Amino acid sequence: MPRRSKSKKKSSRKRSKTPTSRKKKSTANAREINHAVTFDGVKFDYETLPDMVDIYLHPSKWNLGVVLTFLSVALTTYCVFYTPPKYTIGLCIFWRLMYDVGLGLIMYFQSNYESLTRFVRHHLEKNTMFGSFVRSSVRKATGDSKEYPADFQAWVIFRIIVNLVLPNDVFAFCAATVRFGLWSEIESDALNVDIYMAYALGLVLVSLALISKKKSHDVIGAYAWFWGDHFILLDRDLKFDGIFEMCPHPMYSVGYAWYVPNYSLSLYSPTL
Repeated sequence: MPRRSKSKKKSSRKRSKTPTSRKKKSTANAREINHAVTFDGVKFDYETLPDMVDIYLHPSKWNLGVVLTFLSVALTTYCVFYTPPKYTIGLCIFWRLMYDVGLGLIMYFQSNYESLTRFVRHHLEKNTMFGSFVRSSVRKATGDSKEYPADFQAWVIFRIIVNLVLPNDVFAFCAATVRFGLWSEIESDALNVDIYMAYALGLVLVSLALISKKKSHDVIGAYAWFWGDHFILLDRDLKFDGIFEMCPHPMYSVGYAWYVPNYSLSLYSPTL
């Protein structure tokens, strides 16, 4: 009878040189590839840009725009608390106008005349200091040194402008609410149950608003969040599911519910 071979057959499956944990990590860190086209018909691909929270938490991704955002928010918060009331109110109105009028005008001229794209393209071609800032900002945002169309680079700059205006608008109004409404009412009506019920309702509204904002961002992504259709077009259909099936325009309906307690608390204050 033939003897059994003492040597075991080697498994046909080869072991992966990459640990499983590392594979999962690299897969998790991979960003989605977007197929985009400019209004001139130039096609290009780019990875989904990181959200601003991720950028704020990683100093290696900071650029001049992020630093200016931090400095302006700190200055706005300081001025709201330590300047005369009329300046505080004026600061809130200023940042609200920057959002409603300032960003609106930029989008109007960009949509009709591609003004921001033309401005960015001019400085890129002339290699000016602002052009260098644009290239640096795009490299920080995309994580590579690839040359993208001026339309895309203009959108990156517009994102920086939006992220400069939005935090200041929010912090100015919330700080004014605390200064004029919250502390003065707690000191003067410490035993008034209705005040605390109002604050509890305000906390619920703020929580709902933040959740709806986050859920909306998860559905539409940064492209729609930052009005990317004014600069480039994506080769895909936008899906409005999730929270959009529960309420129309959640960012501007439930998402703005947190302004209700802010307005209410401000009106409570006798200083106004």
